[in-house]
Amino acid sequence: MGNISRDKVELHNYYFSGLEASQIGALKSVVDFYKIPASSAWIYGMTGMAFFNST
Repeated sequence: MGNISRDKVELHNYYFSGLEASQIGALKSVVDFYKIPASSAWIYGMTGMAFFNST
């Protein structure tokens, strides 16, 4: 196995958005971290997830 660095990097102001541990939640957290003005609805539409039917 490769060497895994044990150094941790803490990102201040990075909080999970809590959208049920989804991919959209991860994207929303990154957008918030970089202070990009985007709503959850915009991210759903931009990724196409708003139009995806999982039934």
